Amino acid sequence: MPYTSTAAYVGVELDDIEPASGQPTDDNVDQSSLKTLLDSKNQRGIYTPVSDSLQGTKHRLSTQYLWRFIRFHTTTFFTEGFRELGAANSRHHAYQCCILLWPLLFVGGLLSILPVITSKKRYRDADACQPDSGFSVGYGTYNIWALSGFFQITLGFGRLSFSAAKALTVSWDIILGRGGQALMVWISYIVYSKALVRSMESSPVTYGTFEAVTLQSGSLVSLLKLTRDFATNRTLQARFAMVWMIISGIFVLSFQTLISAMAGYTANIDAYVQLPSGSMEPYSSFSTVRYIIHDAHRINGSLTKDFMVRTSRSDWGDTVHLGYGDADACELSWYPRETTNSTDNSTVPDWQDAADPWGLCDFYWHVSEYGFKYGFLGMNNVSSEFNNSGKLVHLDPPTLNISAIFWNEEWLDSMNETKWYYWPYGFNWRTPSGDYPFHNTSTSPIFSDGEYSYDLEELNLHGKCQQLDTSYKWGFSFLVLFIVILTFSVWCLGMYILWLDAWLNSRFDRAGRTMGLHRAVLDLATCINQDIDEDGRDTMSNKDLHDKIRKVLKGGQITYAMLDEKWLPISRGASLRLWWLDKKREWPAKREAKREALRRLWPKTTKLWRETNKKDFLKHWVPAHKYTLPLFLCSLGFLSAALAGTHAPLLTAVVTLVGSSTALFLDQAPKGKWIIFLFCAALAAALIPAGPFVYLDQHHYTVLWGINRDPYYAISWWYNH
Repeated sequence: MPYTSTAAYVGVELDDIEPASGQPTDDNVDQSSLKTLLDSKNQRGIYTPVSDSLQGTKHRLSTQYLWRFIRFHTTTFFTEGFRELGAANSRHHAYQCCILLWPLLFVGGLLSILPVITSKKRYRDADACQPDSGFSVGYGTYNIWALSGFFQITLGFGRLSFSAAKALTVSWDIILGRGGQALMVWISYIVYSKALVRSMESSPVTYGTFEAVTLQSGSLVSLLKLTRDFATNRTLQARFAMVWMIISGIFVLSFQTLISAMAGYTANIDAYVQLPSGSMEPYSSFSTVRYIIHDAHRINGSLTKDFMVRTSRSDWGDTVHLGYGDADACELSWYPRETTNSTDNSTVPDWQDAADPWGLCDFYWHVSEYGFKYGFLGMNNVSSEFNNSGKLVHLDPPTLNISAIFWNEEWLDSMNETKWYYWPYGFNWRTPSGDYPFHNTSTSPIFSDGEYSYDLEELNLHGKCQQLDTSYKWGFSFLVLFIVILTFSVWCLGMYILWLDAWLNSRFDRAGRTMGLHRAVLDLATCINQDIDEDGRDTMSNKDLHDKIRKVLKGGQITYAMLDEKWLPISRGASLRLWWLDKKREWPAKREAKREALRRLWPKTTKLWRETNKKDFLKHWVPAHKYTLPLFLCSLGFLSAALAGTHAPLLTAVVTLVGSSTALFLDQAPKGKWIIFLFCAALAAALIPAGPFVYLDQHHYTVLWGINRDPYYAISWWYNH
């Protein structure tokens, strides 16, 4: 009976009332009536809180209706689209594809980590303290494959407290170590059980093998039993399966130990140099020496005899790699750039660019200038002038006795001796007698802090890496991490192959007769019950029963070969082979039928095309494809632009063109063609980082993979060939 009272419901929202059968639901609410009611209340000025509640209810109902409308039509669209494409069982096929492909994708993802962790960019090379905590300065780089860093944390990060680092390590061991091992035991049980059933369909196995796989999987006892009963397996397939079970079982048992070994924490360290007094000085105070002025007191009385002209520090770390430019920051960064003199348009150096934060490069380049003008070793008996950072110092004969030091640096072959303000002068300087005293790349560099100096051998001898503060870093040992990832990938691949063999060839697996604890207990008990005589069986001890199985029954035998095969379906592999044979028989007839139809249809189509009014055809065809035709033209222009060298991703353009052309010409599937286009669009978006990208100028054309590749840097022959 309908309500006639005008009283409002208090404390009850309409959404909280579930509609009963026969009552109007949210989808059937008369929105116009609700709007009329609210408008009338507004006009009469009696808009109460109840009316406000009705307004909110209207908004919620509209939102729910819109959401249900979108969901219903989206579901309908994809359902009909897949039906048009002939994918009535698409969900089943997609599920099967996921089962078969996701393990391979997982293994591929694991292997893709290896190039990342082997990249030298992951290891600090601007610090004298190597990833394995050793002090090293020289020409080589850190060898990530060195056995000295096997258990060292070479891939560390962070500045953590001891408690945080310890908590992170414990969490790692519990979650990934123990948890990962438990997951691997569970996976092993499933795969081993399927492989065991597959083997038992054709040949028997011993009770011990059956127990080890189904009742004691993941334990050391199971490995011992599998090893003991290995020779009892009759078929080659069963022996291969047993060998893999033993090897993978050892890996599963050692997984937690390997996980603990590859991760941990260590103290953050910094590089120091031990001075003759025994104290330690930070290595960052030392830099290489380019020149030695043996009579520097002539320039300034405060300068010592054999004054060492040091290079400046690099902005991004210590001097570590002597062959690179960062071994001499004055040559790399702090040098006077060329500028044009406004009075006579001549090129002069701008000394402001040589002003480094430590005040070393300005004096450094003035020594290079002096050597360029007057030479070295004090061999010129002439008056000279030295620019001491802007203050000109007039020197009586002879010139300053300066020695230059050059070691094996990569820029020496490309230097221009006339630009003393760009490259330090002296490497190719020649004495009046024709000698080249500084043209020797085997010279050992000298390191100095302004007071103490060491050659390269002494520096590596006195260099130490000590704890910087009470902070710690957490990370991985590269070698152990590499071995674990590689071994785990092999384990995953082997388990997948073993599972795939059982999935394809086991009739029991296709029938759904999977192995579990109760199934294993029942099958084993049935066989033992048949093999052991009833006399005294119930009173035998476990030892007596074990001895009888081992000695009398020779380990016992359990098999599924005696089951009636007519109740079992054929295996999936057999179904696939039969399907393939049917297709091979059908293909010649279908191919010939298509050729015959084409031979008959082609003359008719050609004649029909000649008789067709092209303008009328286009008038009907273009409006019918008003959405797909612009997409096709845009994708065609996108591909043309990518090929023309606009740095557009080429694969993305190709996949987009395939999707748009399919949507344009697949008229027999009006919804299915849009599904294909959406799939191609998603794939095209995912392929953007891969490229490849076309680079083009007046003389060169090339294709490069990767989104961050610069052709002028990555291809040395871009302008040279």
